[in-house]
Amino acid sequence: MIESGGVAVYPSTLRLLVSLREHGIRLALATSSRNSSVVLERTDASQFFEAIVDGLRGRAPGLKGKPEPDIFATACARLGVPPNRAIVVGGRGVRRGRRSEGGFALTLGVAREDNAAELKAHGAERW
Repeated sequence: MIESGGVAVYPSTLRLLVSLREHGIRLALATSSRNSSVVLERTDASQFFEAIVDGLRGRAPGLKGKPEPDIFATACARLGVPPNRAIVVGGRGVRRGRRSEGGFALTLGVAREDNAAELKAHGAERW
């Protein structure tokens, strides 16, 4: 899909990123994807993030992958924000941000596919 140019940003996500930045909220991207740099480049979305931890960049030795919350904790550390002051926003990968496992302030699930029940089951506190 990436090779065929099928990368786009949801307008609602762009509005959210703009609004968060306008309100002084610091943002980091935490993803296990190895394609995030291509996606960020093609969508011009890297401008929103102060720190990026993904499948290629920013990986620290011993950093655990799914379903562990390590990438979110690493993103917090790079922002200089303790996890208990951070909000994790995600889709299906939201289980890694569960407050009980990572010590995060709040876990928001993005229900784009009528999957609020799934997000709730994976630990999203709001969706």
